[in-house]
Amino acid sequence: ALLLLAAAGCDTPPNVELPVDSCDLVSRAEVEAAVGSRVVSVNLVPTMLAPNKETICDYRTEGPFGTVIVYSSAAGGIPESYLRRSVRTAREGLTVDGIGDEAYFRPPNSITVFLGDEYFTIETQRWGVRAEQAERIVKGLARVAVDHVTSTEG
Repeated sequence: ALLLLAAAGCDTPPNVELPVDSCDLVSRAEVEAAVGSRVVSVNLVPTMLAPNKETICDYRTEGPFGTVIVYSSAAGGIPESYLRRSVRTAREGLTVDGIGDEAYFRPPNSITVFLGDEYFTIETQRWGVRAEQAERIVKGLARVAVDHVTSTEG
């Protein structure tokens, strides 16, 4: 299940804005490079919590990790009560230094990064015996996404 979290953090300037389109956080080529296999489709899809709003970017790959899922808080559509509960869950994850204002890795395959008042989550669908690889993939893509967002701020 995809972790969706409420925003927090203070180190990033408050004018940092994540894209409304979750697919704008990382590119098809960046996902292909991270997972080492071809991305066969990229689609915005709804969540069970927001079935009428396409909020999650779904990068379907040919590789062993299946789909890479990306969610930007700017996409909206998630009930506030779920977000409050989810932020507590994220912060139970392992703290990751050097990515955004705050970042939490949820083993074996998910990272949530906070930037100013926004956040995003990246996870792999499958990991199998490749948990360490899944961790490297999501952390690497999170760094790429932060670079994209912060390099466009002026």
